[in-house]
Parts: sequence; C-alpha cells; structure tokens
Amino acid sequence: MKRHWDFNRDDAGNRGTYMHAVLEWLLTDPRTMLFVGEIRMFLNFYENHLANVTPYRLEWRLFDEDLDLAGNNFFETNKVTKVLLTTFFDVFCL
Repeated sequence: MKRHWDFNRDDAGNRGTYMHAVLEWLLTDPRTMLFVGEIRMFLNFYENHLANVTPYRLEWRLFDEDLDLAGNNFFETNKVTKVLLTTFFDVFCL
C-alpha cells in the first residue's frame, strides 16, 4: 500500500510539474498566443477522435524522386477509427 501511495505522489508531482512547464511556455512565448484558436481546435479534435488511439508513427518524412514529391506524414495509427483518415500528409513538389 505504501508503494502505491509513493507512486501516486511521485506521478502527481511529475504531472503537475510538466503541466506547469507547458502552461509557462504557452503564456510566456508570444508566438503561442497567435495559435490559441488552432490549439483549441486540435484539442477538440484530439478529444473527439484521437483520445483512444495509440500513435504508430509521427513526423515521418517521405519522398519520391521519380514523382518529384516530398511530404511529411504527421500522424499515423494502425487502428481503424470512426475517422477513416488517420494518416495526415503534407505534400510538396520539389
């Protein structure tokens, strides 16, 4: 029982410290205030579609010399969700 309490104490302390670091970053870096709307939309999207999905691959860079294309796979999961598109790509012509 004591180990369980110790773990919960340490876990809560670590989570609180991390949360405060993120909030400090959000509030002290003026650039983040430019993206409050986008951050809110992402958090809503996360809660509605990704909260129970485990990422399989993040920030995967892709390119094809023959097609003269390059891109970035932002998020990929191997779980099928009600959102059929669980792979997001940014594609650029070289």
